[in-house]
Amino acid sequence: MIELTLPAGSYDAAIEAFNGGADGVYLGLREFSARKSAKNFSLEELSRLKTAADEYHKTVYVAVNTILQDRELESLVPTLRRLELLNLDGIIVQDLGLAHLISTRFPSIPLHASTQLAVHSSDGVRALAALGFSRVVLSRELTLTEIRTIRQEVLDIELKVFIHGAMCYGFSGFCMASSLLTERSANKGECSQICRTWFEDESGREGFFFSMKDLSSDAETLRELEMIGIDSLKVEGRMKSPIYVAAAARHYRALLAWKASDTETEKQLSTAFSRESSAGWLGGYDKHRPQDIRHTPSLITLTYTGHRGIPAGTILSHEGRYRWKIFLREDIHMRDGLLVLRERTGQGDEAIAFAAKGLTDSRGTRVTTLKKGTTGYLITPPELVGAEHLELRIISRHDATLPSHEPRSFPPYRYPITLDITVERDRIRIVGRDLPPFLAPLPEFSREIDVQEAQTAQKTDQRIRKTFSGSQSPCLTAGEVAVTYHTELPASSLFIPSSSLKALRNQWFDMIDTMIERSFTEQLQEDPRETPKGRQLPPRHLISPPGNAPLPFTDLSATVRALERGDAIEEILAVREGSIYLPLPPVFFDEPSEKRALERILEKAGNRILVGINNPAHLIWMAEHPEVSIFADIYLYVANTSTAQSLLQISGAFVGGYSWIERDTDTSEFPLVMSPAGDSFAPPLFLSRSCYRYDVLGLGCEGCKRRFTYHVTQRNRHYRVDVRDCMTTVTAESTPQEEVLSVV
Repeated sequence: MIELTLPAGSYDAAIEAFNGGADGVYLGLREFSARKSAKNFSLEELSRLKTAADEYHKTVYVAVNTILQDRELESLVPTLRRLELLNLDGIIVQDLGLAHLISTRFPSIPLHASTQLAVHSSDGVRALAALGFSRVVLSRELTLTEIRTIRQEVLDIELKVFIHGAMCYGFSGFCMASSLLTERSANKGECSQICRTWFEDESGREGFFFSMKDLSSDAETLRELEMIGIDSLKVEGRMKSPIYVAAAARHYRALLAWKASDTETEKQLSTAFSRESSAGWLGGYDKHRPQDIRHTPSLITLTYTGHRGIPAGTILSHEGRYRWKIFLREDIHMRDGLLVLRERTGQGDEAIAFAAKGLTDSRGTRVTTLKKGTTGYLITPPELVGAEHLELRIISRHDATLPSHEPRSFPPYRYPITLDITVERDRIRIVGRDLPPFLAPLPEFSREIDVQEAQTAQKTDQRIRKTFSGSQSPCLTAGEVAVTYHTELPASSLFIPSSSLKALRNQWFDMIDTMIERSFTEQLQEDPRETPKGRQLPPRHLISPPGNAPLPFTDLSATVRALERGDAIEEILAVREGSIYLPLPPVFFDEPSEKRALERILEKAGNRILVGINNPAHLIWMAEHPEVSIFADIYLYVANTSTAQSLLQISGAFVGGYSWIERDTDTSEFPLVMSPAGDSFAPPLFLSRSCYRYDVLGLGCEGCKRRFTYHVTQRNRHYRVDVRDCMTTVTAESTPQEEVLSVV
């Protein structure tokens, strides 16, 4: 059965997900979460939730999906020790250094790749499998055909796919808009959602040009994903309420169970929260090559980016003062939340929200409910004047409340171990098995004890098992107790005082608990420091290919064409001090053709070339070409020593790299020579698979030249929008340092 996982921004949301039919939840901790504004979990709440999940037969995944610097990585170690003791079903990771730390020092924790790693190809999945990941959350920008290809080509790792919720305009993990414009990094869980704000183009047209419609999947899509062999489905929304989570769980459980549309649960979900939605790239997005003709609806919502609810009826006429006549297509109750959207010039749709009140039926009788299919009246705010013939929408229900769930209703989780207890004539020996990995090996535990011959038959086995299963250890529990006897007398003839057994039990568990507590403060043994490998690289803007400006990476196909027509290498790629720099694009969907183009460039450029790696997928190509010199480019996010170590263990071909561009990073202790990108380098704000020409301007694919440049502005800032082979890149043309964009 395919797994259904729901977001849990709080303990209440997690329990509602379980009650609604989710197979599992994913959540964040109070620190190191890509959703810092969610309530998130303390370790104690997580421990109690794990107990609840085991009782419900559910799974729990913890997301630590941000980029980490050395001091943060070090402070995370005690948390990883505690997560080991919780037997979690997986930890979702973006930072390659954290992944390296977990796979080498905490191998009992299943490692899952966050969608922040922008895995969109078979090579990307293979690369992460080689790094120790057991599951990959695929990029949201994949079609069903592309997902099927990945599944067919890579069978030995679990795959997870988003089916519902918010979609980012840019590839997750590559978005720099928030960081560059507001100094709030999306890679630190601080995204200010620049994509949801208002822009104007050169023609004077205005709109939310980069605000994606939310993703919503139907039963047919879920069935297709199940047939493809996808292991898990993911609903987005750790910032959403428990009401939303409960509704989403019920809706998608219904679709998975009945394999058909479920109108009622869909209405409940849309009432809880819904922007304008689409089927995204999963829903018949019929463009797998630039030359294909696309016919699917736009993925962009241009005029209103907020919660829209569900259509409830039509406002017919103004009946005097604030009383309006309405026709209902859904029941409306007193105190339901209602919404009217009214067009405005140059500002997007005006949203007028209000609570239902003053309800009267067609005869003027006051009622608490107006039934669908009827005409009635209600009182509205003054600003609704002139709203005749507009749609009335429901955005909340008056009775949409859920009970609060108390974490203390479940005890903290305790790691189950096996105890082998050997009873001898004058002592007892205890050996623990199935222990947390960091506790092995344990010292031998043996204590003298008074074993007497009993006057009456004893239930010695039962007493020993009951005593040792009753430990009050905060971390461990004896899930199984095996007892053997090396005595002249049978067990039923042995008398061991209960007080002696309890004392032994307490001594053994106290010893183990002390070792566990000590492990929480132990520092990981550092690898011996060696002379950093590599060399300093030029400032990053100096190695951006001049033939692909303003984009800072190489257009491989265009480069091949230019070389074959005889253009000088210096006109196409950056050449510095005799070296040719070729930074790879962080995204390419047609891997075979891109690899062929890269091979042709290598043939033309010779051994002077240095190739920049910008995606885990590139590690596969790198392993196939050990003779090529490699540098870690900006999108690998080398923010800590562990990431640099992992790259050098993958390949000795690395000659350096660029340190993480969103934070000042001390790289003096790194084993790989890291270079600052430099103040003159400005990466793209967005890298997107949404075609600006098609989705925003509404222009069809017929006759498209596949290369266009547009310009947009926002609050005196100017941006360039490049569309190349249906991919959109947005770069800043002017970003005054003294002005910080405020986002409402």
